[in-house]
Amino acid sequence: EIPGQCAAFAHAGTHQMKSRKVAVALDAYKCSCQAFNWCAENLFRKNDDIILLHVYDHKPIELPDDEVKKLKGFGYLSLDDLNEGALKMKERKAQEMMREYTNTLLKMGFEADMVIIKGENVKVELCTYATESKIDLLALGNRGLGVVGRTFLGSVCDYCVHNAPCPVLVVKCTCSEVEGKISSKSMCNKVEAAT
Repeated sequence: EIPGQCAAFAHAGTHQMKSRKVAVALDAYKCSCQAFNWCAENLFRKNDDIILLHVYDHKPIELPDDEVKKLKGFGYLSLDDLNEGALKMKERKAQEMMREYTNTLLKMGFEADMVIIKGENVKVELCTYATESKIDLLALGNRGLGVVGRTFLGSVCDYCVHNAPCPVLVVKCTCSEVEGKISSKSMCNKVEAAT
């Protein structure tokens, strides 16, 4: 007979693994796509509740009064009109990007929920979502800001590691930050090629 906790570990293989609520924070950067690929290949299980999560910040555009008058020449009636157009464009791009991530994952045999949040502070919104949704694991890619960027901007990864209510998996990015954003046509080619 195996005592206490050891028995639970010894018999763990005989029971189906518990479903986990796993959220993967995604954006349009290559490091995010690498994190997505890594999670799809190494982390996700068929019985996981997978959430593909995107937070976009929308800070209204502010212009001096003399510049606001020039907006009419570009087809905008007001600064509010310009901000509304910018918000709609961000929402549309976020929907397209997340739909592509979701479809790619579906091709690999995983279903996922897509969550898009508009907020002013991405790192705070990620932790708030993880708390409110009772996430078991939050995964995200590391863009590699470097010491100066982390000091002045604050790393989203660093903030989440210290403030999320659950374990945080940081997938180290192997691309340089200079490579920047991905085009939708090249998004996650590695995963699609593997399917």
